[in-house]
Amino acid sequence: MIIYKWPKEVPDKAYGIEPGYDDNVVRTESDSGIVLQYSKNTFTPKTYSFGVHMTKKQKAVFDDWYNNTLGGGSAPFYFKSLDGGEKLVSYMFSEPPSPDVNGNFVDVTMNVRESAI
Repeated sequence: MIIYKWPKEVPDKAYGIEPGYDDNVVRTESDSGIVLQYSKNTFTPKTYSFGVHMTKKQKAVFDDWYNNTLGGGSAPFYFKSLDGGEKLVSYMFSEPPSPDVNGNFVDVTMNVRESAI
């Protein structure tokens, strides 16, 4: 699977980062009421909500990248680690980005999860 690069024309400075964890447990209740649970995967991805501030022109580049390169958010992409640092981490969108237009600028809120790929 291809992991795409974040578009260089779009800022990669995230703000308002809120970390979380994906649910990685499968729960099954037996007829007797006993609940069994086990891990879905050996990798427990972290989730993040964050925003990126961009111009309307940068937002147009982002929209093209999201819709055409990522296929509407179905493909993984590299972004600077949302835990801090400069290393690149593979993420996937967990829902479509949400833009908020403010004059000539757009604040795009994104919800992503780490990709195991």
